[in-house]
Parts: sequence; C-alpha cells; structure tokens
Amino acid sequence: MKGGNAHIFDDFWQSGAHGATWPNATHIYFWFTFSFKTHVKSLKPAKKSKSKETSVYETIVYVLRDFIRNTHGSHAEISLIKKVTDYMRMIISKWQVKLKDPYGCLQIYINYTPCSDCSVALSIFRENMALINIFIDIEIKAVAPYTGSKRVSCSYCAVNSYTTIGLINLLKSRIMLSAFSWDDWKFLTKKCNEGSDEEEGKVYKYSDLFPGYGHGKKDSRKTADQAVKQDFRWYKDKARGQANKK
Repeated sequence: MKGGNAHIFDDFWQSGAHGATWPNATHIYFWFTFSFKTHVKSLKPAKKSKSKETSVYETIVYVLRDFIRNTHGSHAEISLIKKVTDYMRMIISKWQVKLKDPYGCLQIYINYTPCSDCSVALSIFRENMALINIFIDIEIKAVAPYTGSKRVSCSYCAVNSYTTIGLINLLKSRIMLSAFSWDDWKFLTKKCNEGSDEEEGKVYKYSDLFPGYGHGKKDSRKTADQAVKQDFRWYKDKARGQANKK
C-alpha cells in the first residue's frame, strides 16, 4: 500500500495473522468527541403567567482525532489518555463555566489489545472522569490480542495469565471491545490515505487493497479476524462470569 501512513496500515494488517511477522509497534487511531451544553439566555414568562423562567442552552461539540504509536518511554494507550485529558482541560479552561451534561465518546482502533497495565489505566481514566460527572464511553476495536496473551482459537499461542486478567478487568469496567470487521478495515484505509500526495496513489479500490480477504486462504486476514472474534468472546464470557459471582 502506498500513501501517507502506509507503514501504519501494514503493521495493522500483519498483527495477529499466522504466517506473518507481527510488528513490535503498537498503533492507535482514535476519534474523540466531547459535547456539553452551555447556558445562552433565560426567557422570562409572560406577565401574570405562573410558569417559571426558562433557561436556553446551546450544545457544543469538540472533535479530536489522530494517530498515536508507542515510544521507548510510553505505551500508546498512556499517550492517548494524556492527549485526551489535556484536550478536555483546554476546553474546560476555555469556557470557564459549569458544563451541563458533559459527555465524551472515545473510539480506539488499535492493532494489539491493551496490556494489563494499560487496561487498568483506561479503566481508571473512565472512572476518574465519572467522579467529576464527565461520562465517557470507550470502544476499542482491536486487530489482535496483545502478543503473548491467551489465544483460545489457537493451540500454538502462549498463555499469559497476567495479560488475560488485565483484559478481563477491562471488559468488567464496561469498556467495549470488538474485533476488526471489513468496514473497520475500509475506515482505517481511508484514514491512512488521508494526507498523502496524489502522486503516491491516494485513491485505491478496496478490492485492490485486499485481494486475499475472504477468499479461503489459510492465513488470510479474514481468517485471523474470525479467530480474534472467538478470542474476544472467550474474554467476555470470563468477565461476565466473574461479574455474576459478586
């Protein structure tokens, strides 16, 4: 694949697929929306009316989206949390008023599921925001389980109980987790092509990009995605079972 972020796309594509060299890099594309209502004016009732004064609010929406990867000093998820937190602080500081009904939605596209420590960090981030009445829904779309974690779909993959516990705790904190679908690959392709030069081939047909997807190849991307769905189903059942024991 050519284009602006071809190396990022290639790392996503190779992650978790048997027969491929799994990348050491963790990449994230995230889409964060933050909305709230702010007071605009008050409408006084008509004379002799028993109704109360009515407040008029305006809904404000901010959007932040970007690519992030791990660095030598920080995992990609930790950098993401810092970036989103700083962004919200900037918004709150700018308005300097009490925000009504603040709500955030964070969509994360990642090639590996968060490790145990990053799973805890994401859960704490969501809980801390709720403590100050900012409710954030987090949805993670992952290409493959974190390297070394339990792959119930494959007897050759290692079992790492530490990582398994972290991912189960992530799901217990009501953070959504799903495997990549065909539509997610199309979306990622579009985002990786943004910002590339036309000379490099910015526009591609998806059929040209993914000739092996869904055509019965043993190590095709679709085969890997189906296996990951099975893995995630196992994690979700585990998390649900532990939650019901309480």
